[in-house]
Amino acid sequence: SRALRYQENWGGRLGEALISLRVISEDKLLAALKYHLNLPVINLESISVPPEVLRLVPKETVKKFKAVPVKVGDFGGKRSLFVAMANPLDLTAIEEIQFAAGMRVQPVLSREKGLIYGMRQLYGIEVEYYAPKQPEPMGGGHDAGMTIIRGGEEVKISEEVKPIPVPEFT
Repeated sequence: SRALRYQENWGGRLGEALISLRVISEDKLLAALKYHLNLPVINLESISVPPEVLRLVPKETVKKFKAVPVKVGDFGGKRSLFVAMANPLDLTAIEEIQFAAGMRVQPVLSREKGLIYGMRQLYGIEVEYYAPKQPEPMGGGHDAGMTIIRGGEEVKISEEVKPIPVPEFT
């Protein structure tokens, strides 16, 4: 309820509110999103993106949606542009990027710091980054994992999110 009030007052996405309030870490949020959305997580700070991929998405679109193209590859039998996005559920962003690139978009997850890095290094876009503070321990100490429920089944999610290398996108 604190996160919903925060979101109502300050705007943004619920996950951002949870991180800002130090309820969860960014890694836990990414782990949960990876699990629920079945999307890969990449580290934009450790990959190189070919110039021809960067040219597929205009700088203005990258800045508007905080979305960085990563590679072109095959997904579900169709040529797709893999894009690291701040909000992989933003259908407007996906449609605009698809229109600009002329191909299907497959969203991928990335840490906020990685998106900022990609925007700066690859497009020369200056964006401020505020490192999220680590969550405060709750109750008897900080739990290294969390349990989420999907389809009536409890699943333990690890604190650590391991980015996958780009070649595994195929």
